[in-house]
Amino acid sequence: MFMKEKNVILDIPTMITKSDKGELLESNYWNTELNHNGLFYLTSNASVGRLLVPDCEPHFLKEIKETQYIILCSGLYHSRQAMEIYFEDNTHTPLTLIITYEQIDRTFTDRDDQFFDFDIYTKSGKKAGFKAQHRFVGSLPALTT
Repeated sequence: MFMKEKNVILDIPTMITKSDKGELLESNYWNTELNHNGLFYLTSNASVGRLLVPDCEPHFLKEIKETQYIILCSGLYHSRQAMEIYFEDNTHTPLTLIITYEQIDRTFTDRDDQFFDFDIYTKSGKKAGFKAQHRFVGSLPALTT
């Protein structure tokens, strides 16, 4: 399991994203402290989840290359609301990210237990697309290898 934990106090700006039918057209994320501090950002529109990848994570796309689907779990992580993003690749060590709700623009409650599209974006655009499923759990991490 891979968890990147940053003890950084950030002035979280209003995140602006422009979308069309789920496709991310523009975002100010890559000009924010979140990106500069290596923190991912999760956004959604038109029933499509989108993970925005910070510039300092060039290896991330290689890590998720074999992903077959994604599971998102909402719950508490060290007494904070957070979401676990589990990249299922049928190995014993799939990539897992845990991000706090300050890094998420909306919840996925309307998609509980239903599959939906989930895309991965870098500053240069969409890099990957998967099917994803969301569930609520009591505490994180919820999925273990």
